[in-house]
Amino acid sequence: MSLVDNFCNSSDMRKEEQKLCFEFSSYLYNILSDMEKKGYLRSELKSEQGEERKNFMNALWNVRKVTDAFNQFFDMYVDKIKSDSKQRLKKFFDLNKPYGLTEENLRYLLYSKMVFVFLQNIEEFRSSFLFAMELPVHYAVNNKNKTINKKTTLGTLLRSFCDFGIDNVEKLNVIDFDLRNGLSHGLWWIEEKGDQHHSKPHLHYSKDITFKKVKWVSISDLYLKMRKQSIYTNCLLNVIGDWFL
Repeated sequence: MSLVDNFCNSSDMRKEEQKLCFEFSSYLYNILSDMEKKGYLRSELKSEQGEERKNFMNALWNVRKVTDAFNQFFDMYVDKIKSDSKQRLKKFFDLNKPYGLTEENLRYLLYSKMVFVFLQNIEEFRSSFLFAMELPVHYAVNNKNKTINKKTTLGTLLRSFCDFGIDNVEKLNVIDFDLRNGLSHGLWWIEEKGDQHHSKPHLHYSKDITFKKVKWVSISDLYLKMRKQSIYTNCLLNVIGDWFL
């Protein structure tokens, strides 16, 4: 069984997520195929069995473990469908009260962990593409010389794929690098009780320190974005794994 099949058939995924997983993996196969035809992929990865490939697989499994750990924590705190969820949460509180853990502490631990898992997955998405590419890539757009290298940002990398005319590249528009910028720079805060514009708990974020364009996302939508990004990232990691390994 391929890495992609193993991941997308996971019992931890809902049916609609399994469908998304197989569809996105198919798009990624098309993207890598076109990149290989155009000379953007590292052909030597198919023959080498060195430390680099071993470390890539370590990163693949680490992303999945981190995401799974968060999902377990999230289910304990949020899943109201399970009959014992309240009892499990109360027991968790009782066990940690002697150490000063409050309900607010736990909520912010949940928020911060959600942000971390989203960022880890989206950064791994960028790193995985760069890992698979023959770098540096020199090209020109409107008579301006540009270069893709190991330090290239996610937004620049995705835009370069458009410049290269890569097949199915529009399918990568689901990657929210604006949210990534606001979260990774620490330019975000939580409104737990809502405000005059939003009735539910939500997160504000700004893409830069000017705070001229402050956006927001509800906590529930942030969770969905995190969950989908973890699928996108694991799809890419597994497609690359199947492709080269």
